[in-house]
Amino acid sequence: MRRGGVRRAFGPWRWLLAVAVLLAAAGCAKGAGGAGPAASPTQKQVQQVAAQGAAIAKTQDPQAQRQQLAKLAARAQAFNQKKGAAKAVKAAYRKALAAGKKAVSASEKRLLTASRAKAAKEETEKTIGEKLTRLAGLAKTVSADAGLVYPKAARAALLKDIAAQTKQLQATRTQVILAVDDPQRYLDAYQTYVVEGKERDQETNLSGDWGDPQTTPDVLAAVGLTKDKFTRIFGGLHEYYGRAVGHGFVSYEQALPAVEKAIDKLYAGDYADQPVKITQMNFYLIKKGDFAGLVGQWRPVALYAVRATGTAGYSWDNDVENIKPLSATKYHISDGTVTLRGQNQKPVMVGTDGSAAAEIDESVEGELSYSGDLAGTTYIITFMTKGADPEDMPNLNRQKEHIVIYTNKPRSAVVYERQ
Repeated sequence: MRRGGVRRAFGPWRWLLAVAVLLAAAGCAKGAGGAGPAASPTQKQVQQVAAQGAAIAKTQDPQAQRQQLAKLAARAQAFNQKKGAAKAVKAAYRKALAAGKKAVSASEKRLLTASRAKAAKEETEKTIGEKLTRLAGLAKTVSADAGLVYPKAARAALLKDIAAQTKQLQATRTQVILAVDDPQRYLDAYQTYVVEGKERDQETNLSGDWGDPQTTPDVLAAVGLTKDKFTRIFGGLHEYYGRAVGHGFVSYEQALPAVEKAIDKLYAGDYADQPVKITQMNFYLIKKGDFAGLVGQWRPVALYAVRATGTAGYSWDNDVENIKPLSATKYHISDGTVTLRGQNQKPVMVGTDGSAAAEIDESVEGELSYSGDLAGTTYIITFMTKGADPEDMPNLNRQKEHIVIYTNKPRSAVVYERQ
């Protein structure tokens, strides 16, 4: 054949085709140990769709997963509407969408599980608030699902679970709020609402008969707090429960008993910075029926009696050898004839023949008296702190604490002094 005969026989296009075939063959031969043949456009689309589906499963945030799934669904719809759309790509979209839906559903169910209420003692208002916020967002998302992830029945079932879990969290939050074991929440409330003045629009005034805070030295010693901290807790607990009512977390009727209980714990010393140990006469505790500050030895030092007929005033007799020491325990004060009984209640005077509610008298500074009639005999038990200065007892040692028990039959009193 003449030179150039091959070109004339095949023509220019046939020549290029032959070259392409030869190059392709060479590529296949090389691919046995190399990169292999290039993917077709259809194969590339299938790979891209599969990668998009895999990306949804790898994403941690359910909201971001939903956004990716929605875009994938839109692309699938647009592709399927094309003429001659490749079946392999359609199948890839179906597979990727199914995998994406499964991933979103699994993520949202994990979120639902993570937002379940624990026991009240394991929760705080903060943890419950975070869970409720997540559930509210999830409920909003699922309500607007419109079939993207869930069929109608599955969506309704999920929304029902979210509602039940939300209700349980709200009930647990109520338990947490009404618990009164942690005074720090009251201190925080005082700082936030009183010092910083936040949320004035959510304030609800709670009214009760608890009165103003008592911050006398006796009270502060008994509760184990400084005046400043006592005032902050007292004010803060009102602010705390007032805001809880204002936000609708608890009802007014639920808040009032919680306020009263918290105040009782405050005055009982349950919020003390350190264990309370009372070693001195404490009128506040005595009035509560707690005589812890009186426990110890009380020795009779004088018999204080009305003078003989026709002589004014009282006599002070130190001859008390035949008088027994006073018995003083945490809940009982007794001379053997009359007993003042406490035990976490207002003191009651008890005699051998019956009992009578004791009437209180604080008209003299440094003195606290209880009086009562028992079987026709009047008794008065008076507690005197150090520094008490009764005018009719000039011989009293003002540097000591005293308990005086008076009776009108005969008209006399025994003066007991703390040892």
